Amino acid sequence: MAPSYTLYGATRSRSTRIAWLLDELGVPWTWQPLSFRAGDNRTPAFRALNPSGKVPVLVADGTAITESAAIARFLCARHPDAGLMPAEGTLDGARVDQWLFFVTTELEQALWTKAKHTFALPAKLRVPAVRETANTEFKRAVAVAAAMHGDAPYAVGDTFTVADLFFAHTLIWGKAAGLWEVIPPELQAYALRQLRRPAYQSAVSREADSE
Repeated sequence: MAPSYTLYGATRSRSTRIAWLLDELGVPWTWQPLSFRAGDNRTPAFRALNPSGKVPVLVADGTAITESAAIARFLCARHPDAGLMPAEGTLDGARVDQWLFFVTTELEQALWTKAKHTFALPAKLRVPAVRETANTEFKRAVAVAAAMHGDAPYAVGDTFTVADLFFAHTLIWGKAAGLWEVIPPELQAYALRQLRRPAYQSAVSREADSE
């Protein structure tokens, strides 16, 4: 029996990277859009899937999986023929993990901090000064990313992997956060190349249709 996948997500969120990945894998799956404004993420049914009320949530064969990097590693391991994650125990596999962990713990954390103090938190909890600190942290993380990446066409090896998906998606998140100018031109070009992939285009088109 073929695997069964349902992705719960919201437009312009971390769920975009999982929709992109599912389309890269070419597997059948169901898109379940949520509206945070309408409170879809606060319903008892959704909180039973993810108590944090956050997206993405992938329901795979009836079991909910949360955290985008964990979901991505699971999907790549389950569909190894797609070649998006090198084998466990290889140096290239370790380098892909290095990128996934760096992106999710260093590069994107500044963007999420800025988002929280711009719109995500209740107004009374937002501290405008924190946004400037987040901008500085993102600039520093981007400089590290540029040094890690160098001038290679891909993050690891000579083919597209899930590391490129996460890295490019987060750089474009930086653009949406008004920080495109602090991203070096070579990384801007790199990110835009990845976003020309048909799987990314189908992911964002699906989101637009669900708004």
